[in-house]
Amino acid sequence: MSSTLATGAAGSAINWMIGDPPPKVRATETRLISPYDLGGDLGVKYHAISESQGTCHVDRPERNIGRCFVKDGVLVPCWFPSSLEDDRGEAACLSAPWGHDVRIVHYSQRDEGWIDTGDRNEDQMEGASDEDPLRKVTYPEGIEIQDPRDRSKFMRCSVIYGAGVWFTSLRANYLCHDSDDSRTDFATNVGYLFGKPEKRKGSPWLIFFSMDGSELSKAAIKTVWY
Repeated sequence: MSSTLATGAAGSAINWMIGDPPPKVRATETRLISPYDLGGDLGVKYHAISESQGTCHVDRPERNIGRCFVKDGVLVPCWFPSSLEDDRGEAACLSAPWGHDVRIVHYSQRDEGWIDTGDRNEDQMEGASDEDPLRKVTYPEGIEIQDPRDRSKFMRCSVIYGAGVWFTSLRANYLCHDSDDSRTDFATNVGYLFGKPEKRKGSPWLIFFSMDGSELSKAAIKTVWY
């Protein structure tokens, strides 16, 4: 079952491909990324593959997540083992939100400030309790969706930082790849996710997917990484 809604002056269409429940996604799995353990040490399942010097910025203070600037570019997402009040000058930057290889960045300067433009007060999962630490977190660091064009396939998508693609009033917030490595060349890009996840209790979350921004389809979310 599908229906079409007209949008924008360009007359593009949004295809709602949600019909019957998808065969492989019954619910969305939420995974909490935590490279550091409670003692502030790198977790046993994470592996430091390099160390470098740089400067860092905390984008999400409530979770100590941000980015680091090193000689060969920008590393994101990065996790910090402590608050600014107890700063040890170290961050662990993942090669991908779902990966376990990290680059350790030692810094002498660390800034902090919220940059997420989403309204967290309105982004509450239906039925979530006030104690849920992710209740008001707008954007996961990574999303795995069921391909709405071929439901036998899945793809993983990582956050886009900086300027992005827009479709009417929706921004492309995630870049999707045909491999598990979100840091591969843009030639492997197979599409975008627009807007933010539609969180639903007892059903898979949904998000808009498009190959190039010309037509949007709702895709079921299999996994999110926070």
